[in-house]
Amino acid sequence: MPIPKLDLSSERFLNPLQLIWADHERQFIIDRELRKLAHLGDIERIVELGELLFVFFTEDLLLHHQDEEIDLFRMLRFACRPKDRIGQVIEEIDRDHAAESYLMRIIVTDLKQALGGKKLQSPAFFFTNLHHFAKGQERHITWENEVVLPLASERLFPEDIEELGRNMAARRGIKCPISSAVISEKPTTLKKSLG
Repeated sequence: MPIPKLDLSSERFLNPLQLIWADHERQFIIDRELRKLAHLGDIERIVELGELLFVFFTEDLLLHHQDEEIDLFRMLRFACRPKDRIGQVIEEIDRDHAAESYLMRIIVTDLKQALGGKKLQSPAFFFTNLHHFAKGQERHITWENEVVLPLASERLFPEDIEELGRNMAARRGIKCPISSAVISEKPTTLKKSLG
């Protein structure tokens, strides 16, 4: 299965919540592939996907976490009501992000070795880390899709959404088009539009 690319055309940043959701869907696909490869112990396929996986671990996820931690979570802490208990959810996701970052560093070190044609010191350890990374990521992405993004679409102001989109685009070196009518879809619309 090929690793899907995320459409990062400038218009996508007008609806950053939809873009985050789409990136989560892409990450689910990658996580399923990682779990499958870990189960099979398929180092040849890992090497085949090596450059794409390397970019995923060292660039894509780093930017995605920054989008959430620097902007989205900060905005939600300000905009949400106490009954939303968003602080507890974000703390749990922050712990997951920290665990992912730790595993990513180990995985990337092993991935560099494999891409350099070197034998891994412990293939079983590498595949166990891949499996745990993918399972952990699937868990917290589910929380983000089911709790965080619907709350964001409900609680954030259009100006927040626009700022989020601009900041996400800037992190990627993309000029975000300016819109006076920023799109802020409600949770049911978000789910329907993803199919």
